[in-house]
Amino acid sequence: MHVVFVSNCELKALPRTRALLDRYGTRIGERAWATLITEQALDEVHSALRRSASRQTSVACYRSDAVLGLRPVWVIGNRKSYDSHGRFAVATQTRKKEFPMFLRHAALVARLSGYVHDWGMASLHFQDKLRSSCRAQDGSIPAKDLIRHEWISAWLMRQTLSSKSSKGIDEQALQSAWGNLRGIRNPDGLKLDVPAPAAMSSGTDAALWAVITHHGGIGGGLDGSSNGNEHVGRHGSLESTFPASKTLSQPDAFAPSAPAVKLDAHRWRQLLDDTRKTLERVQASITPSQ
Repeated sequence: MHVVFVSNCELKALPRTRALLDRYGTRIGERAWATLITEQALDEVHSALRRSASRQTSVACYRSDAVLGLRPVWVIGNRKSYDSHGRFAVATQTRKKEFPMFLRHAALVARLSGYVHDWGMASLHFQDKLRSSCRAQDGSIPAKDLIRHEWISAWLMRQTLSSKSSKGIDEQALQSAWGNLRGIRNPDGLKLDVPAPAAMSSGTDAALWAVITHHGGIGGGLDGSSNGNEHVGRHGSLESTFPASKTLSQPDAFAPSAPAVKLDAHRWRQLLDDTRKTLERVQASITPSQ
């Protein structure tokens, strides 16, 4: 068969491939070779080029066909300048894709709410319920929560946002929020300060709404058709759900008293650090006018 090799190698790969191809073909240009070659010899060239290929290597092989003309056989190394038919690009241009600003804002809000949305599951009450559910062998249905965890998560987020801690959202702010939560005696108190859809004025308001509705609470819509009463118990007090001795998933999740607690504390610190950084981006990027 009659083949043509074309080298578009760069830097050190160029002299290396030239030396190899000079042994198999006749140079017909600065970076082109032509030769009659057997199938076995072509396989040898292919293998030799693959063994020495680097990021700067780019060698194409074309076979001369009486009907189709030159048709590509293979390309070794960098293929980005070739199309599927073996044609080489005369020039390339890179265009920066514009990501719409509203999608950037939505992504930031989703990320922030993603970090916060399950804080309400960190109470010992909820953790004990999960353990009881795992241990249950009789198929019994776990008791319902007095208050769904997404409302607790949103309330904790609101409290940490208003914290006087120098770092904003940190261990101290979250522990303080849990302490304030135990002081609430009327479950409806958790719904205070939660922005109504028509009153949202910032990215944090949107994140709070995403946290509250991430399980379809109050319909998950923006029409305000429900006030969330079906997700907050109408009777009883928080004392039965949050005894004074219970805070996070451990009595003191940040006390390095045991290896398991150390790991738990590390995860909480990392989560709070990521949450704080995302919150700063949300507050800096999304203004009330946006």
